[in-house]
Amino acid sequence: MIVALLNKLVDIKQEEKKSCFYSFCYFFCILSSYYILRPLREEMGVAGGVANLPLLYLGTLTGMLLATPIFGALVTRYSRKVFIPVVYHFFAFNLITFYILSLTLQPESHIWLGRVFYVWVSVFNLFVVTVFWGFMADIFSLERAKRLFGFIAMGGSLGGLVGAGITAFLVEHLGRIHLILISFLLLELAVFFIRLINKNESIKKVVLPTTDEKEELTLKDIFNGVHLLLKSRYLLGISLYLFLYSFTSTAFYFQQAYIVDSNIPDRIARAAFFGRIDFAVNSLTVLIQLFLTSKIIRWLGIGKTLVILPIITIAGFSWLSLSATPLVIAIIQVMRRTTNFALIRPANEALFTVLTPEEKYKAKSFLDTFIYRGGDAIVAGIFGILRNLGASLTLIAIGAAPIGILWGATGIWLGRRIKQPQKECDTSHQQVKK
Repeated sequence: MIVALLNKLVDIKQEEKKSCFYSFCYFFCILSSYYILRPLREEMGVAGGVANLPLLYLGTLTGMLLATPIFGALVTRYSRKVFIPVVYHFFAFNLITFYILSLTLQPESHIWLGRVFYVWVSVFNLFVVTVFWGFMADIFSLERAKRLFGFIAMGGSLGGLVGAGITAFLVEHLGRIHLILISFLLLELAVFFIRLINKNESIKKVVLPTTDEKEELTLKDIFNGVHLLLKSRYLLGISLYLFLYSFTSTAFYFQQAYIVDSNIPDRIARAAFFGRIDFAVNSLTVLIQLFLTSKIIRWLGIGKTLVILPIITIAGFSWLSLSATPLVIAIIQVMRRTTNFALIRPANEALFTVLTPEEKYKAKSFLDTFIYRGGDAIVAGIFGILRNLGASLTLIAIGAAPIGILWGATGIWLGRRIKQPQKECDTSHQQVKK
């Protein structure tokens, strides 16, 4: 059945079927593992005190900045056969440690354990997905990647759907803590598929980069991205668009945390609530990606597609200012996150296709590390300050809504400029020569 599905959906050769199927299962396992944990993380963030969330955001940013150079050094030093299984075994060991501590620590210590878990899951998500796509880039040639990556990515989408469903519908029966064991088993199952991939003969025919040929992302590369960004209005526009997305997402996230904290006192019910949001997001994302994404982007174009999420955001903040209930925030979050995954991310990635390799690599690294993640931490701090000053959720929602106008205008501008950044760069190079 699976082989027949592969033949129908993918332009695949006989010798590629095993490696493609194993990669599909590998991605399914790691995203299913993550989406089991994600609602638990959200619940622990609320349980640790909503007022403390800005500190958890700062902790997440710090953890990523510390882990990135270590990760880069390990990637360049060890082969994928050694490095990748060790990474997943390490995270799996962490999960077992959290599980044992959850069972043995005194109840008063669980809040601090939850805060550590919150930061850990955020870092875990970044690195397990990064490792996966780095592995895929290593083992598949460009020609194979174009044909097979769409199907492999579908494995991740289905994994996210299953993982979110496990937490949404089983947490009330199994409890929060025991779900960690299921996540652990899925992570170890991912290692099993990695070993099958490494043993596959078709993979061995691909020439892999040596240690000296691998590129390592360094802090110097990231800060060189600042220089490239400041020279290009197009890159500045992309950075503004991403920052405003981060700003509004964090604002909604904090609204959600306060609303859930006030209306859903039971911790298991909270985890189920977050799990059902994730389940709805992943379900709708898979359907839209399969049937609508390419059609919508072709019909509207990049610029108009980028405006969809700002419009939803303005409507969402306006609705929240009138009715701040769990149902309202759930509907808004499902609409926003589904739109982002199914439409905005593909459109946003298209913005980078017209850049030079140097701009794409270094500027994108800076945007992903500091604009996106750093923006989260900054906005979290601003939200915390506003709440400490006595600003109500309604007032914050009203104040945040106009940001969507600037955000949407930026999307339209980027859509018009997408064919011009290379000309802009060529002009700047000519000026330097003069």
